[in-house]
Amino acid sequence: MNRPFEIYIANQLRKTIWAKGIRVREQGPQKYLIRREADDTQLFMMKQDMAILDDRRVVALADAKWKLLNESAGKMGLSQADLD
Repeated sequence: MNRPFEIYIANQLRKTIWAKGIRVREQGPQKYLIRREADDTQLFMMKQDMAILDDRRVVALADAKWKLLNESAGKMGLSQADLD
């Protein structure tokens, strides 16, 4: 269910921001979070669900989560791992 949900969220974002010249790109671009200057090593590749682009510049990254909530359970059936 994750991928269809990601597509749905991306399409909803497109409807909202396309007129402003901002684009949504799914599954990329993949970027590294850290670059060590001393030896130009790149660390921690980010594999986000969506990137929000203004022209060709990434201005935001988004990750969509799908989870059925259980209102009768403590914390609605969510755990910290669901948000990582």
